Amino acid sequence: MLHLTYNEEGEIVCSSCGAVLTPYVGYAFDEGTYFNKFDPRAPYSKTGEGLVSSSGALSSVVHDEGIGSTFNAHEVKGRLRTRKEFEKIRRLNERSRFRDSIDSLEGDLHKAANLLKTEIETFFEIPSHISREIDETIKQIVRNEKNQKKLKGLSRKKREYLGYAIVLAVLEAYGIGLEAKILLKKLFNDEKVIRNVISWKAKVAYDLAKDKLRNIKRSQDPMSKYMNYANFLLSELNHELRLGLDGRLRSRIMETLRHVLKAAIKVNMNSGKQMSSLLAGLIYLTLHIFVTDPSKKPTQEKVAKTLRLGNNSVRENYVEAVKNLMILVYVPTKKRS
Repeated sequence: MLHLTYNEEGEIVCSSCGAVLTPYVGYAFDEGTYFNKFDPRAPYSKTGEGLVSSSGALSSVVHDEGIGSTFNAHEVKGRLRTRKEFEKIRRLNERSRFRDSIDSLEGDLHKAANLLKTEIETFFEIPSHISREIDETIKQIVRNEKNQKKLKGLSRKKREYLGYAIVLAVLEAYGIGLEAKILLKKLFNDEKVIRNVISWKAKVAYDLAKDKLRNIKRSQDPMSKYMNYANFLLSELNHELRLGLDGRLRSRIMETLRHVLKAAIKVNMNSGKQMSSLLAGLIYLTLHIFVTDPSKKPTQEKVAKTLRLGNNSVRENYVEAVKNLMILVYVPTKKRS
């Protein structure tokens, strides 16, 4: 590829061999964010004399890689780009206008949301009905006329942040997931990204999808909230402590946990307690029933540390459950021959 630059005298030179090229080439491309077009009949100067126009150039730095830049194919002169190449760029330029449409915005939000859901599902399986609710929330935000004015001209990067924020806001409405900042730190190392996503999450929760998220919270019964959060905590323990729970065993654990939780609520074990503390104690109890390998049985200390709780929180709820609940476990035995 022929790369051109300007020397101190303002002449166009080849960056490889240093040869001075004719000033009638037309204009040169800079691989940076912008390029300048100069009149070949006017001398180049640092003051900008002879400058005809300045436009965005093709660059991987720009969100659309520069295909939104405006080119006039009829003004092309010289040997740096052929007319055929500029016709191709012009067609891409026309196509790039689609990026400002509602469909483009919705598509970008779905793409970002799916990317974050994939990352989250490496340690926590998002239920299918919640995944559908995320998609429905994106559609409702985009199709709202008031939101369209607020989101007009949104850059690709901000669309990505908004897509992430919608996923976190819906999960929070269902009572699932860690605090947004803690979850994002598990997935991203960039503090700037984390700050921007949290900022957009607040906009989603209190402005863009306020009514939608409020309806989600109201539609849930207390038992559903507990079980959704318990499913998340169990997934996190399975991932962080490498318990090796397969789908069938996890289903049995969750079903047993549901019965234990119902009994715990019936005797008011949830009164005045944090949801995470109560569930941590009950999950610890349930895991000790089903995890038969001694080397994989989690300790109270490991459960507390993984779930960011104090050791006493897990121990007290575990002891209270053992004391107040009658738990019958069916253990199949082999028939004697």
